[in-house]
Amino acid sequence: MKKTFQLCCILFISYSFAQNNILQSGPMVGYCEMTEAMIWLQTNKKASVKIAYFALDNPTNIFYSDVYSSSKEVGFTHHIILDQLEPGKKYTYAVFINDKKIILPYETSFSSKKLWEWREDAPDFTVAIGSCSYFNETPLDRPGKAYGSEYGIFESIAKKNPEIMIWSGDNIYLREADWDSKTGIYHRYTHSRSVKEIQPLLAKTQNFAIWDDHDFGPDDSDGSFYNKFLTQKAFKDFWANKSYGMNAEQNEGIYSTFSWSDAQFFLLDDRFSRPQITELRAKERF
Repeated sequence: MKKTFQLCCILFISYSFAQNNILQSGPMVGYCEMTEAMIWLQTNKKASVKIAYFALDNPTNIFYSDVYSSSKEVGFTHHIILDQLEPGKKYTYAVFINDKKIILPYETSFSSKKLWEWREDAPDFTVAIGSCSYFNETPLDRPGKAYGSEYGIFESIAKKNPEIMIWSGDNIYLREADWDSKTGIYHRYTHSRSVKEIQPLLAKTQNFAIWDDHDFGPDDSDGSFYNKFLTQKAFKDFWANKSYGMNAEQNEGIYSTFSWSDAQFFLLDDRFSRPQITELRAKERF
């Protein structure tokens, strides 16, 4: 009987670890509104995913998201809506994959937007802004000294507990092997998003992003880049901004806006419709 019990425990632990291994990257907190928030994550194969969450001031009242599944078409990324929030509360959340809770070694939390207008002064908050995140992959890096390393900076940012992290472009660096194919583009996003040092920051801070040339296409690429609709799709699959463009049907560019407290943020797209440099120089001559 004792051996049977031990075997059951081993099998249970093995199954739990197996679910952890399905989690490729994330979870990542996306936009947070008064009554709704988005959690993003990526698995490495098809799986059922859901989020459990509760407000810190009422931990016995646990809510669950809908169950989500994904496909290789979107890189097994999931955009999970949490729609039972109350304004101005901090929440803790947990990831379940195939009905098993994923144990993570860092904080997973977010705060809903506060309803402060006509009631009190606008709340203070902290924003972190960064760009040019080069994550090494030796076989595809250029020869010589690599650009990347020192990823501990992301852990340092997380320790500052900003409410918002803005990734302001060159959040990944597409390599020569990447930008000509969907396989390469999605590989680059997956490789960059899976770096362990960025996970604590993703898991407890609202993350918003815009791109620059290296996550849009080749170096100094402009609106003539032939794969821009493909890199646009990858951007939307791997980020969780509140919007892309002015309406849901807009499919040219990833500009966006959102507000927090008394601040309005405008995320500008300087690549999708950027004129060719040769065209600009021709106009200057006249």
